[in-house]
Amino acid sequence: MARPKKGELEDRKQQYGMWLGIPILARKDDEKTQTQICAKLNISENTARKWRSEPFIQEIARNAFKILGGNDMAAVTRAIVDGALEGSPSMARLYMEWQGEVGMKKDVSKTPTGFSVKFTTDEK
Repeated sequence: MARPKKGELEDRKQQYGMWLGIPILARKDDEKTQTQICAKLNISENTARKWRSEPFIQEIARNAFKILGGNDMAAVTRAIVDGALEGSPSMARLYMEWQGEVGMKKDVSKTPTGFSVKFTTDEK
């Protein structure tokens, strides 16, 4: 792989962090798996695994819905919850992923300065 230009690596990290924070059902078809996003971003899966634990990536992943939802965040949240409560399988799955029950997992641990949140997925 060619060496990235100045600023390009940070852009790739931001895109990976956003991808990591989006539940699997909400991802584009060509970005469902880590293999696909790595190919799109021109990074190795080993690099992606290393990035996953970086605080910069974790912060972007935690805030992905807020960033993507913008001013519509409340409406989007309400639509997901309403769909899940009405029995929509896809909305229920999306809600469960968002809450960290399936797909993406949130590991929250207490630290001396507050709390640490790390995201992992069921992918191998």
